[in-house]
Amino acid sequence: MGDHRELIVDLDVRAADVESASAQLEQSLSSDGWISRSDTGTDWLYADRVAFLLGQTATSRFPVHARDSLVILAAREPYGVGDGTTDPACPSCGSRLSAEVATPVLAAWWDGDEQLARCPDCGLQASVGDWNLLDSVAIGELAVALDTDSPAVADALAEHLTASTGRRWVRTHLHL
Repeated sequence: MGDHRELIVDLDVRAADVESASAQLEQSLSSDGWISRSDTGTDWLYADRVAFLLGQTATSRFPVHARDSLVILAAREPYGVGDGTTDPACPSCGSRLSAEVATPVLAAWWDGDEQLARCPDCGLQASVGDWNLLDSVAIGELAVALDTDSPAVADALAEHLTASTGRRWVRTHLHL
């Protein structure tokens, strides 16, 4: 079992707004108890960024370690690229896009065009960001990286971020 991160990516923030959205996110995570701004740790993967230790909201609800941390990433990236990364899965039936379909769709997304993708099995058509990207990649300007062995923390935080910001947040997993 190697190192990993649980990633939550904001699909709606644009580059022009990422600095203010990042500051607002830090403030919100602190005031909602997800992080403790006075308690920081380190995350070797993001050594140049502040790694906030998880706050009372996470520690009271989930089995987390004292060293578990959260890093806010404000950079356009394909989040989730690592060992075992696969293609997006249909949110309806779970079938994966073929590499022949996924590659150009993800490349267009990187270029700023989040395209619709059609499931080859059930026919569902949805924006690629609305597909199941847990084992795939998500492209965005703002993300949260959780260093934790409790994926349930990331699921709950993604739900919270979607509800509190009104934006689309998606989970992905980075396995190194």
